[in-house]
Amino acid sequence: MKRFHPDLSRLMQINHRKNQTIVKGAFIAVSRYASATPIPPSVLSRGVGWQGVGIMLSGIFGTGNGSSVSV
Repeated sequence: MKRFHPDLSRLMQINHRKNQTIVKGAFIAVSRYASATPIPPSVLSRGVGWQGVGIMLSGIFGTGNGSSVSV
């Protein structure tokens, strides 16, 4: 039976913040590589938000690697 551990919850929160920073940088980098127009803040926040939903689902289902982005 799985139990809730506050320490692990805090680690997931820290991991979420780290991944938000990585995802934001990756989205901006991909936009620049593609010579596209700058990403509007609303689109960037939506992408980071969906990344957060993915991380939350990873935490609920107990995956070891979580969710991230690769460029």
